[in-house]
Order: sequence, then structure tokens, then C-alpha cells
Amino acid sequence: MMRLLAAAIALFALLAGTITVQAGPPHQHPLVITGPALVDAQYGRLYIAAEDGSHVRQTVVVSTGDGSVQSTFAVGGPMALDTARGRLYVSSSTGVVALDSGSGQAVRTLSAIPVKSGWGGGDYLPPVVIPATGEVLVIDGPQLRVFDADGTAPIRTLPFTAEGFTDSAGAPLTPQSIVYDEGREILYGAFLVHAQVSSGIGGSFSAYEIYGLDIKSGKVTSQLEAIDLQQMAIDPHTGHLLVNAGGNARLWSGAGDWSAQLQGAVVAPDQAFQIDATSRRAYAQVQEGPLLALNLDTLELLGFAQLPKDDRLLAFDVTAGQFYLASGDGTLRSMHVSAISDSFASTTGDGTAPQSPVRKITLLPDGQLVAQWADYTVGFSHDNGAHWNTHITGSAALAISPQFPTDQTLLVALDGLGVFRSEDGGMTWRVSSAGLRNISIDWIAFSPTYATDRVVYLYTKTGANPLGYPRTGDLYHSTDGGRSWYALPPRNNGLETITVSDACGDDCTLTAATAPGAAPGAGAFALSTDGGVTWAVQGNTPAYPVPEGLSLAPLYGKWGVGFIFGNDGVLYRSADGGKSWSAVLSGAPPDVYWGFAAHYAQLAYGPDMESGRPVFLVLHWSESADDQQQPRSALFTSGDGGQTWQRATVPAGRTPTAIAIPDGFVDSGTLYIGLPDGGIATIQHGDLEVQQ
Repeated sequence: MMRLLAAAIALFALLAGTITVQAGPPHQHPLVITGPALVDAQYGRLYIAAEDGSHVRQTVVVSTGDGSVQSTFAVGGPMALDTARGRLYVSSSTGVVALDSGSGQAVRTLSAIPVKSGWGGGDYLPPVVIPATGEVLVIDGPQLRVFDADGTAPIRTLPFTAEGFTDSAGAPLTPQSIVYDEGREILYGAFLVHAQVSSGIGGSFSAYEIYGLDIKSGKVTSQLEAIDLQQMAIDPHTGHLLVNAGGNARLWSGAGDWSAQLQGAVVAPDQAFQIDATSRRAYAQVQEGPLLALNLDTLELLGFAQLPKDDRLLAFDVTAGQFYLASGDGTLRSMHVSAISDSFASTTGDGTAPQSPVRKITLLPDGQLVAQWADYTVGFSHDNGAHWNTHITGSAALAISPQFPTDQTLLVALDGLGVFRSEDGGMTWRVSSAGLRNISIDWIAFSPTYATDRVVYLYTKTGANPLGYPRTGDLYHSTDGGRSWYALPPRNNGLETITVSDACGDDCTLTAATAPGAAPGAGAFALSTDGGVTWAVQGNTPAYPVPEGLSLAPLYGKWGVGFIFGNDGVLYRSADGGKSWSAVLSGAPPDVYWGFAAHYAQLAYGPDMESGRPVFLVLHWSESADDQQQPRSALFTSGDGGQTWQRATVPAGRTPTAIAIPDGFVDSGTLYIGLPDGGIATIQHGDLEVQQ
């Protein structure tokens, strides 16, 4: 993610609380930002590593006061700043060069060639400055060289490698990244000890060993393993190590396992964490997404600021509370920390629906329609979908309070941001993720007896197991309406798909299709009658349910009827609470792979399940046609509670992608269907053309 920076930069312009550095006239050799920046808060300078059109490395110095370019230094690369002594140390191919931080004049070159990192395009590792003494630490091969504040030769050399590991040539390993804990005088290094590139069993991953080197004694004091490590930072108050491992934020106290973690944030791999130890916050940028504020002790999400897609976080001035970002148009931008908020307002559009297939329709008791589209947009309409009043983007799951007419409460999970709560019918939203250790949410559901128990359930995604079968996650519950969350005990082989029945008395019944473990095979259908604390297996599942493929019929507690639409393209029915299953429909094309999230099944039940027993099934998938994936859908109906099925055609050749049944269906016969173009239509049940 490199950015163009015009060599002539004009001035900061204050606009709506955000300061923007505007580019001036075109320069003969525009500069490309190659790495993070450093802030000198004392002198109001921003040092930016860059290179010109001829790939010559330079350092651009920008005033944090007015945005003017103060100077351009002839040396560029990863940097370290010694503010007290006015020195800027830059790693280069000729060694570590010490520059006067004001003039850029070279003062000396340290006799050490810094190691190249395997991260961030293979740039050199930065030097480390110890502020109290002015000593400089440089990784030179498999050793650490220590220089005093004025000399060019090392005063000490300490071995620093991963004992017992070598590279492919048999040479000692060198660290891919380093961070320094000044308070405890420990240098942490991340060593790549194993890399696997595979599309088969186990997939691709990189295994790292993190070693902590006490620079006084020269001994390794701590060690930790991490998979797909990408960034490291230090909490200067506690000495805890904050890392980005596979896009997940993790915290390590220096002993034992991870002390805290946050999955699902997808932290950008080339963005360093920015630490504000005084306010106990860590800032991390989501890949091509917002800037997150995390609690530095628990890693809980505190708030966020939306950023333009191409913005890249360069540096953070803790003293001034300013973030510095490189914009996609080649300018620099400054944003104050006050732009980070724990709430947001839904957007008001032009009244039109997104040009994306409708994924789900919900009918609210106050007459509103809520639509969820395949592009993860949620919209609200007061006129049956003719106009859409408000929108939310990035929605992964939505839940509506059973008491909505009186409490106006909604919960939405935003992709990579966690849970937000609205108490005004979706107009405004506030972060509601306290207690969550994973903010990649697959499912949220209010207890049917929410009015008295205030219980909400939430299920997270953690990705596929090493064989790619299937997704398993963690189950959380809330007893305060979704304001805070508590993890329920995990099952040994995980939960794959989960749903809640309407059979809630003193205890709420949850059912789940479980993952089989590391290898493919029969999963299990499990039931919990204590809100997910304990589970009892009822029987084996006939196939893995596709997204939304596990469904319980109304009056489940009385009749025990449930359905699974499996990844084999078959609909299965159970009438004994999941102990046994029978195939009741094989109407899907046999060559469709149902393992994609965009391929789903949706069941809808009529309100008279004990008399007419109407059930509707929408299948949605895609097929390859003319070298492109074309969406396909099918509608099936049943009049006997799902024992037999017939395919139905919607009038005017419409293709349904979602279906909803209003409470007045028995009298009106009205159905709501979602369409591929994003619209919603109402049709009469009697107008369906049923194929016998």
C-alpha cells in the first residue's frame, strides 16, 4: 500500500474538524511513501520515508503545524528518533546513518548492516534508540550490536537467533521484526521458523517464534509461538506485547499464553499498532477499512472512525492526539483522536434500494419492512419497499427485539466491527461489544421471552478447520439486552450452525448442527435446554447445513419438527427432535457446490402450522455462464408441514431470492419476496404456479 506524495505540499486546511495536507504543483519526480512515519512532537515535525521516481530513498520532513515541507533528506528508510540529542537514525544498504534531525546532515554511519525483514516488502529492520542513554540497537545478521550515542563501532555484540532453527541454507535465523520494551530493557524479535504454502490439507501458514532478549544480561528471557504474525508493538506501561497474528489482535504478558485477544478485526498486515498508554488505548487500522480504538488491557472495541478505502495510517502524535494518514490521491491527512466515536447514525439515501439481491426480509410489528441485501446493506421502509428511508452498510447479522413496538431495540453486527445497539428503531447505533473476543459475527437472536429474561444469543465465526470443513465458532449470551456478552462453555468439536426455537419457558431451547472435528464425517444434532451451557446430542446430521440451512418449525417444543438443507443439495426433515432425518426434497441442481456463503437456503413458515401447515423454501446459488457467475434461485412450497414439496413459479417470471410471510397470511394470502435487482414484491399465494 504505497502512496504518492507531491514534492511540493501546500498547507493544512481545516475542514469539519479534519485537517488535510493539500498537494501543490506537480513535481518532476513525485515521491512514493514506503513506510511508516515518525512524529517529533517537541519540534512539530513529521518524518516520512519515501523514494522518488528513480527509486532513490529519501526522508521528507513535514511541519505538523501548517503542513509545509521543511526539508528533504538524502537518506531514507526505516527510522528511529533520538529527540533529546537531535538525531534521526535511518537504516540503509550502507549501514545505519545518523542524521541531524533538523538539517539532515550526516553525522556518522554505524558499522553494521541492518537485516532485511520478511515483512512489508522486505525493507530493512529499523534501529532502536534507548532514550535514557542514547544507545542504538541494530540487528546485524544473527546478532544484536549495541552502539553508544557518539561512536561508530559497537560497544557490545549479543547473539540473537532462534536456537535450534536454521534457514534453508543451514544458517542461523535472523528476526523478521523487532520491538523494544524500554522499561524492562527487553528486545523482542520474531523469527520465522516454518512456512507452508498449500491449497490442500492445512492450507498456507507461517509459524513464528518470538524471543525476548534481555540486553543487559544477553539472555533470552521469554519465548512464544505465533501463527501468521504480522506486526508487534509494546505497551510501555506494562511491557505487554501486542501483536497482529493473522489479522487478529493478541496481547501477551511475557509469560504463558495470550492474556487477551480480539478475533475478526482483520487488522491491516502492514499497519503498526499505535499505542496511547496513558489513556489505555491501542489503535489499529482494519484492512481497507476503519480505524479501531481498542482497550489496551482487554482489547475490547471502544470505538472507530471510518476512513476512505485507500487511506493508510502512518503515525500517531500522542501529545497532540493527531493521526497522520496517507490518502489514496497522494496527499497527507491529519485526523484528531476525537473523530473516533462509539456510535454512528444510519445514512439517509435517495430512497432507492441497492442493486443487489435481497438476502432476507423481516416484517416489523409497526408495519416497517427491513431488508438485508447480499452486499451487506440493511434498509428500512415504511411503504412495502417502494422507498428505503435509512441504510446501514457492512451488516453481517441483524436481530429485532420481540418488544420492538415498545422498546424500538435492534442489534446489528457489522463486519469487522462487532455489535451495535439501537434503541430508536435503527436511526442511531452505539457499540455494544463488551465481553466479545471475536467481532466477526454470524448470528444474533433475541430470546422469545426477552421481555422477561433480557437474554440475547450471539454466535461468532472463526473460519474453517485445517481441512476446510466447516466453520465453527463460539456462542455468547447476554442478560442485559445485548449491552455486554459472556462466552458460554465451548463444545469439544464446536458448533457449526445454531438456531433458537420458539419453545422457551423457564429455559430456552437452542439447537445446533455441530462440526465433526478435523476430518469430514457425520456431524451431530445437539440440543441445549439451559441456554447453551450444556448440550445433549440427539442424533447424527445427514449433511452439513448451508448458511441458514438449519431451521426449526414453529411449535418445535410440541412437534419436534426441524429441517436441514445440506451442502449435498438435499433438504432433510426430522419429526423427532433431531434423532433421525429423512430426505424430503432433492430439487437443487446436482453440480452446485453449496459450501459458498453466497449459496443459501431460507425456510419460511405460515402462521397456521397446525392446520394448513404451509412451508416455503427459497434456494439461492450461482452457476457459471458465459465465463461469469450468474445468480440462480428456486421456490418450493409444501402444504403438509414439509413432508412433500412442489416447485413453484412466481408470476411475471420473477426470481425470488428471499421470502417473508406476514401475520395476516391466513386471511390475505400475501407473500413478500425479495428480488435479484434489490427490490421487494408482494404476491398472492394463489397466484403461484405449482408444478405437480
